[in-house]
Amino acid sequence: MRLQPEDIASKPPYLGLTAKSENGRDIVKFVEMGSPAAAAGIDPDDELLAIDGLRVRAEQLGDRLKDYSPNAQINLTCFHQDELKNYTVTLTEPRPSTYQLVLVPTPTSQQQANLKGWLGASITDL
Repeated sequence: MRLQPEDIASKPPYLGLTAKSENGRDIVKFVEMGSPAAAAGIDPDDELLAIDGLRVRAEQLGDRLKDYSPNAQINLTCFHQDELKNYTVTLTEPRPSTYQLVLVPTPTSQQQANLKGWLGASITDL
């Protein structure tokens, strides 16, 4: 078996943060280490306000990012501890968020034995 990433052709460029609406505010909940958002200085608990001067809600973020290409620079406006801040973020190539285990086309006898030991089933049972 091998890991196969999801198709990223329809994914937006990578920003590297997760935001959630809470009590009418759009809060950054997670910033991935090494991501474009982290490099720009965005932190968890920042309040997401706008991309390039246009209001963005947490649930719209992915769709709004689809308007941009990888390597595009965006201006992300947030409240950071009650201070209004503008961050310049350079988006990168989309990244898969899910993976699927798939069988290799011609598994070796050792791979077949590993699969049987792991799943308790042989390849022919799948």
